[in-house]
Amino acid sequence: MTIQITRKTKLGFGYTSACEQTESGLRVCEVEKPDYIGTIKQLQEAIENDKTLASWRGSTYYNTAWFVKINGEWTKIKWEYPTIFDLIEKMPEGRYWVDVVDVEVV
Repeated sequence: MTIQITRKTKLGFGYTSACEQTESGLRVCEVEKPDYIGTIKQLQEAIENDKTLASWRGSTYYNTAWFVKINGEWTKIKWEYPTIFDLIEKMPEGRYWVDVVDVEVV
């Protein structure tokens, strides 16, 4: 299913470094629910200020996931181009590059 995301859409972002044993070895678990909820700008700020996530970059295996609420349930967004971060990128003259991004949910 494809849905449209705007700068005002409430999204969720989550991450985990938890692992599980599989037949082929350890695997980082999938993210099941968001750790942060807000607009894309609010989530960008939360991610930038998250000290745990920052400490993992470059030294720890982890998974992240983005979510949108559909029918009262958080549903994962399939990450493709254009990304939801394109919603907050501005051109030199101050206008946003895009106002809406179509995303696939899984």
